This record gives sequence, structure tokens and C-alpha cells, in this order.
Amino acid sequence: MTFKNPGVLNNLDRLEGYQPKQPDSLNEYYRRLVLVYSSNNQPIDRAWAYFMTLEKVRQYQGILVESNCWKGG
Repeated sequence: MTFKNPGVLNNLDRLEGYQPKQPDSLNEYYRRLVLVYSSNNQPIDRAWAYFMTLEKVRQYQGILVESNCWKGG
């Protein structure tokens, strides 16, 4: 997904509780630039992704996805 308006990323940051100047541990999520792959494991491009620290995952009793692969159904 790309946006013509670069301010959209700032709005997403607010939605995800991310403040770039804060340490990751103080944010709800943190943002990193990651390489994105196709379903046949070929690199496509880079994209921003939001992550949660392990401490936050534990705090919310979440499930850690270690594979970096989020497939639907």
C-alpha cells in the first residue's frame, strides 16, 4: 500500500500508539522498515511494519508470532 499524502504514516503512528522519539519500550507498538516477500518467498519491496515488544506481548497475554508470516484462514 502506498499513499500520496505522506502525512498518512503520522496518522497510522498515532493509531498504533507509536511516537518515533520515544524508546520502543514506551510505545504501544514500534515501527520498522522490513523486506516484504511474495507467497513464493521472492523479495518484493520494503514496507513499514508495526511490532510489539515481548514485554508488551506478555503484559497483554498475547500470542507471539515468531515466523513473521501472517497468512489468512
